Amino acid sequence: MARERASITYQVLEAFKNLQRFGESKFKAKQEFKARYNGDKGVDKFMAAFAKSTGVFATTTFKSYLSISIRASEYIKEHFGIKNIKNINSDHIKSYLESISKRSNDTMHTYKSALNKFESALTQKYGQKYDFKINETQFKSAGVKERAGYYSYENKESLIKAIDSNNKTPDKIKLAIAVIEQSGIRLHKSLILNGLRLDSKGELYAVGKGGKIQKFEGFNSLSPETKEKVLSEIDKNGKFQLTTKEYKQTLKHLEKAAEATGQPYEAAHSLKKGFAGDVRTEISEKTGKEYKEIVNSKEYNRALAHNRRVSTYER
Repeated sequence: MARERASITYQVLEAFKNLQRFGESKFKAKQEFKARYNGDKGVDKFMAAFAKSTGVFATTTFKSYLSISIRASEYIKEHFGIKNIKNINSDHIKSYLESISKRSNDTMHTYKSALNKFESALTQKYGQKYDFKINETQFKSAGVKERAGYYSYENKESLIKAIDSNNKTPDKIKLAIAVIEQSGIRLHKSLILNGLRLDSKGELYAVGKGGKIQKFEGFNSLSPETKEKVLSEIDKNGKFQLTTKEYKQTLKHLEKAAEATGQPYEAAHSLKKGFAGDVRTEISEKTGKEYKEIVNSKEYNRALAHNRRVSTYER
């Protein structure tokens, strides 16, 4: 027990071990949870309950959430003298979130998601209920912008231009970034693990979360030049897919472009968020609908090609 109190990293890692669901289908787990769910109605309530009841399915997400939870615990140890994570409470977590509240909206969302999982990990580890009241914590600061029209990268256009004009960025990497930015496709799940392919009818499809095969709706959002390059890749190789090495290169080139344009690096996922913002703006201008109506609409979710009815990326 002495070792557990001696190292924050060790304590958090031990707690998070209970959340490992690597190799399992999140889509299947969600369907099973839905069948037995009898809580409050509403998609938001359901998704919050599901998130608290299950573990983490992707190793990259697990590492990110673990790292954030360790940083939060180190902060709490330094500012409150809490050396045993078992004693962390909602006031400690609120203080930590306030200390980072000037970060971008999507970064705060990631941190809150991670700390929700941390709460679940502690509950399972110590057999007592924790409630950090994370979703009740709201911040209004220069760094947290309104959802409508919000992009994770403040100047997405300059970021893309920096990548396109960099002769050291391989053409395949440039194409992958263009596809993500123009269509909103998931980089890791679709371009790395499965790739884009043509079916017997000549239509593009991707394999989404949980192994669900779906038509690549985003193809119509691509520019003519990007479409031509994607089809050329499929014609030559049978699919458009990045290797793990190319995936890492993509993130590295994005990071360099962010630095060159004076923007915080928010990985590839934030390009997808930018696309989501474009879609919302277009629907809003066309229909006059508000944010909540838009993200619950079939048109919005079809454009983003999600396996769920509500986008969980920009709540």
